[in-house]
Amino acid sequence: MIDRFLGTGVEYDSYVALKRRVWPHESVSPSSQREADARRDPAEFNERLLVRHEGAVVAAADIYSLRFSADADRFGFMVIVDPSVRRRGIGTALYTHIIDRLDLGRVSGWETAAWEGEPSGSAWLDQLGFRLVSTHQMSELNLDSVDTAPFQKLIDGVEATGVAMMSFAEFTNAAPDAAHELYDLAVELSRDAPWYEDVAKPPLAVWRREFIDSDAILADAYTVAVEDGQLVGQSALMKDDHDPTILRTGLTGVRKPYRRRHIATAMKMRAIDRAVQLSKPEGGLRIVTGNAAENPMLELNLRLGFEKQPAWCIYVKDDHA
Repeated sequence: MIDRFLGTGVEYDSYVALKRRVWPHESVSPSSQREADARRDPAEFNERLLVRHEGAVVAAADIYSLRFSADADRFGFMVIVDPSVRRRGIGTALYTHIIDRLDLGRVSGWETAAWEGEPSGSAWLDQLGFRLVSTHQMSELNLDSVDTAPFQKLIDGVEATGVAMMSFAEFTNAAPDAAHELYDLAVELSRDAPWYEDVAKPPLAVWRREFIDSDAILADAYTVAVEDGQLVGQSALMKDDHDPTILRTGLTGVRKPYRRRHIATAMKMRAIDRAVQLSKPEGGLRIVTGNAAENPMLELNLRLGFEKQPAWCIYVKDDHA
């Protein structure tokens, strides 16, 4: 039986328990999932479906707008099936329901992902006619094992060239139009980052709500670079939606005219150093990030001590395919 998710307490408990069985590496609780859902833009399409078998939730699907896609008629979905009931056609039946029965209007194509740690997901998508377009390589850094002492020499060298390293808090307090400057930088860097399709420019109000005004921002660790009054780069750092022991990196990059001067490395080093301070004295924090396999930022992260984790493989399919 396929039902719409209504958001009851029992449904949140069942949905989160299913996610934990499918992705044991992910930390999520009913309360953190509810909070994450509440932050979604009500103007965007979001639908969740549950599959019940003998009274238990054994599969689920999330269907959503691709907010950063330049094609407004493309949608994303994620199907998860309890390992104990796989190979019974449940996932395919749920996928068919999504494609044939949901009232989405005109649909030009679909995007989804499969976790590298569970190869059956990729095999299933191959059978459905999806094609792999990008590998989002995950990596993480255990902050308890990081020695930041060697970082300062490179940071000092970059600052000696006239580049000021500032925290998000310092920049937003000092710049009269900080929000617009950060927004323009984020749009420019996003469009320049390796991705399989064009990236849309998000509305300023949406971007501001999710980044500038977000409680997740680590205002003292999030680092920006400024030269001659011009914002030239950033290395974003924020709290994870679900796990208090995880910090997430956002967009890291430098405007083209300022590249090959080690600015990105210096910003990363400063952000990591501040994160290490946040981790003390209790310890136990780690930074988790993801990059397209061809993104130079991946190599930078590995040089800084990040270790590769299973990737997320991005698949797409045209609606007529």
